[in-house]
Amino acid sequence: MEAEPPSDSYIDYEAFLSPTFSPHSFANALILHTNTSDDPNLDLSTPLSRVLFDLQEIDSHIHSLTTGNASELLAYAEESRSVSEGLVKGVEEQMKVVGAAYRRLEREVVGRGRAAEEVLGVVERLSGVTRVVRVVGRVVLLGRQLEGLVGEWFSSRGATGGGTGGEGDWKVLLRIGYTVAEMRRTLVADKEKEGGGELAEVNCVKVVVSQLLVPAEQYLKTTATGVVANFALPTTSTTTNIGTSNPTTSSFPPTTSTTTSSSFAAQKFLEAYLSRVSSATQILYLLSPPSTLKPSSDSPLLLQVLNTFLTNQTTTSLAALSRVFSSLTPTQPSPPALDRSFLEIVQKIRGIAALEEVLKSVPLSILDSTSTIPTTNPTLDGVDNEDEAALGEEDDAEQTLLGFVLADLDTPSLPTLFFRNLSSGLETLVRNVLARGGVAARGLRAGKDKLREGLRGVVERGLAGEDGSVRVGGDGRRGGRRKRRAGEREVGIGVVIGGVEKGFGER
Repeated sequence: MEAEPPSDSYIDYEAFLSPTFSPHSFANALILHTNTSDDPNLDLSTPLSRVLFDLQEIDSHIHSLTTGNASELLAYAEESRSVSEGLVKGVEEQMKVVGAAYRRLEREVVGRGRAAEEVLGVVERLSGVTRVVRVVGRVVLLGRQLEGLVGEWFSSRGATGGGTGGEGDWKVLLRIGYTVAEMRRTLVADKEKEGGGELAEVNCVKVVVSQLLVPAEQYLKTTATGVVANFALPTTSTTTNIGTSNPTTSSFPPTTSTTTSSSFAAQKFLEAYLSRVSSATQILYLLSPPSTLKPSSDSPLLLQVLNTFLTNQTTTSLAALSRVFSSLTPTQPSPPALDRSFLEIVQKIRGIAALEEVLKSVPLSILDSTSTIPTTNPTLDGVDNEDEAALGEEDDAEQTLLGFVLADLDTPSLPTLFFRNLSSGLETLVRNVLARGGVAARGLRAGKDKLREGLRGVVERGLAGEDGSVRVGGDGRRGGRRKRRAGEREVGIGVVIGGVEKGFGER
C-alpha cells in the first residue's frame, strides 16, 4: 500500500528521505539561496513561505492518498483491531493464571516465610545467648584456674619462709601470667566481635574481672617489674654460703670439698635466679603482647621496664664516676674509688649480658601460642653441639624474646646500647669537670691515659664474665656467644673510649 512520491512534484523528496538529512543545513541553504550574503538586511519571509508552501503541498498529497485508498486503510485498521483484541484476551487469560498462582504461593510460601523469619529471629537470639554462655563459661573456668594458681603461688611463698621478690615457685607465677593473658584475650576478642560487648554486662564476669583478673594482673606487673628493673647478676661473695644464716665469705681457706660444694651451690643459685628473671620477662611480655596493641598505644610493658633498667644502670654508673672525677687530684689521678667504680660498671655489664642471654633463651613461639600453657621454663635448656649452636645463633635470636626487644630498641645488643648511653654520658661528664676547672680538672687530665685503659678493661672484663662467659644455657652455646661477644667488645671499647676522647676535645 506504500505510494511513491509524485514524479511531477517540485519538492525534492529524495533529500528529505535521505538518512543524512539535516534540518539545520537545509534551512541554512534555503536562506542563503533566497538572500544575498553581503546584504545586511536579512529577509526570512521568502524562505518561510517556501517551507509553508512545501508543507501545504505535502499535506495535499497525503489527503489525496488517504482519500483514494480509504477502503484499504479501513480494512487494514479493522484487521489490526481484531488481532489486537485476540492478543489482549490471551494476555488477560495468562494474567488470571499468574494471579491464581501468586495467590497460591502467597498462601503456601509467604505465610510460611513470615513464620520462618520469626523462628530465625529466635534461633539467632539463642545463638547469641549460647555464645555468651560459652564465653562466660570459659572466663569462669579461667577464673577458677587463676584462683587455684594464685593460692598455689602464695602457698609456695609460705613454704619458703615468705618474703618478697625471688621467693616462691616462679613456674606457678608464669602460669598465672599465661592465664591472665588468656582471660584478657578472651574478653578483647568478644568485645571486637560484631554485636559483642555483652560479656561485660554479665554479673559473674564482672566479679571475676574485678576480684580476680585485675588484682592478679596488677600483682604480676608489680612483681615482674621489680625483678627485671632491679636485676643484678649475683657475685661470688653473695653466693658463697648459700643456705646458711650468714651469707658472707668465710675467713678460713676453703678445702677442696668445700670449694666444690660452694661452686655447685652458687651455680644452682644463679640458675634459679636467672629462671626467675626469665619468668618475669615472659610475664611482662604476656601482659602487653604487640598483637593486642593499637598503633596509638604505649610500647609493650617489657620494653618500658627494660628501658628503665638500662637507664638506671647508665645513671648509677655515671653517678659513681662523677663522684670519683670530682675527687681526682694531679698527685692521685687514679684513686682506689675509681677502681671500685670500674668494678661496679663491670658487674653491671655482666648483668646486662646475662639478661640478654635470658631473653635469647625464650622463643616467641611459646609466648604467642594460645593452645597450651607451658609448665616448664625454657631458660636452662642446653645445646650439645657448639658448631651448630654458633651457626644458628643469629637466626634463632630473631625468633626469641631478644629479637623482639632489639628490633624495638634499634640496637644490635643490650650491652652495645648501654655502651652508647655510657659514652654519651661520659662525654658530658668529662666536659663538665674540665669546664669547672680546679684540682679535679687537672687530675682528670693527668690520669686520662689510665682512664682510657681502665674503661677498656671494664668493657673487656664485663663482656668476658667472671669465668670467661655467663652461663645461661647449655655448654654448646658458649662458643657462639664468645664469637659474638668478641665483636661487641671491640665496638664497646671504641664507643666508650670515643666518648671520653670527645669530652677531652680530641675528636
